[in-house]
Amino acid sequence: RIPAASIKSIVSMGILGDSLPWLKSLLDSLTDSLFKKVRGEKQNSRSMHLLKEAVDEDGMPLLSLAISLGCSEDIVSLLIRYGCPVGESEIKLAAKNDLAQILSKLLHYQVYHDGMIDLETCSPAVATVVRDALERQKIQRSTLRKEAEAFLVSFFQKLLDICFCSRRYQQTQNENDLIGRAVSSALVGNVELCALRKRQKSVTSIESQMNEALGSGGGVISIAP
Repeated sequence: RIPAASIKSIVSMGILGDSLPWLKSLLDSLTDSLFKKVRGEKQNSRSMHLLKEAVDEDGMPLLSLAISLGCSEDIVSLLIRYGCPVGESEIKLAAKNDLAQILSKLLHYQVYHDGMIDLETCSPAVATVVRDALERQKIQRSTLRKEAEAFLVSFFQKLLDICFCSRRYQQTQNENDLIGRAVSSALVGNVELCALRKRQKSVTSIESQMNEALGSGGGVISIAP
């Protein structure tokens, strides 16, 4: 946990003073002093959670404080790098203060959803940033979906290759092919289930059509599956 005196220094000299060199020097020093007993970790891994729960004397998160004071984008980036969380409140605060560049930076760490910012009342610059973020998220979702599909196809193909290799090996050793039988059962079982469902739907449709045709005579036809 960061000492209260260090928090005051971060606020007074780094954020209120909007001094990037001073803030970076203090945060680096804090990271070294707080994690000096931890060995084998890189600087980034140690510092990424340093300011996760840091707030000023009034309970305001440091990132929100920096945004409300109009600090530079470099200050905001440094606070995020050292663990300040980016939430919906920070997104709305940047939009409210018409800080388009800061908002653009924040939206790389937080997913935007409809209604988070009123696009009818915000500035054109903020609206442009939001539209760009939405388009970026759309592309990212499409890319992830394609990568997931490719992974599943590749995984399934490799699984079949392993099963076939295992089956060939076990056949030469006169052993039971448990893996091959399990996969074959799963595949064939699914095929048979789909075929049965399709046939049942076809039979039900034929029965319905014939019963409608013979309905005037009161007859009912039933086709056994």
